Amino acid sequence: METPQALLVGDQPAILRTLRRNLSGRGYDVSIALDDRDVMEVIQDTQFDLFVLLLDFATIEVDGLSICRQIRNATQAPLIVLSAIGAE
Repeated sequence: METPQALLVGDQPAILRTLRRNLSGRGYDVSIALDDRDVMEVIQDTQFDLFVLLLDFATIEVDGLSICRQIRNATQAPLIVLSAIGAE
């Protein structure tokens, strides 16, 4: 059986490290993308089984919902969205 692949997307290194540690401990091979360009580059090379997105981009101007659309256009793998934003 192949190792499941997970992609973490966000710009908050501390949270990404924590998520990576937890997913790795559960048997995932974890990759990280820091912005929309990274996402598109990485998903062309690897077929992911899970995507975890932190949509509260604080350090760069990126539309997190646009990243969700790009991922959904490329794959039907599960997407988990984490956000502290209180409105859609």
